Amino acid sequence: MKCTSNSLRSGIMDGLILWGLGALIFVVYWPLLTKDPISQAALAPGDLTVYY
Repeated sequence: MKCTSNSLRSGIMDGLILWGLGALIFVVYWPLLTKDPISQAALAPGDLTVYY
């Protein structure tokens, strides 16, 4: 399989986009992953905090 520079560039861009989306999810849900009670208290009360 011949790898052209265009397909390589496309693959790198796809990887960066996926990595960025993963990092965004990690940043948004960081308060749920930490054991610090001050960070967990920053979550707004709502369906997520009441039911889960």
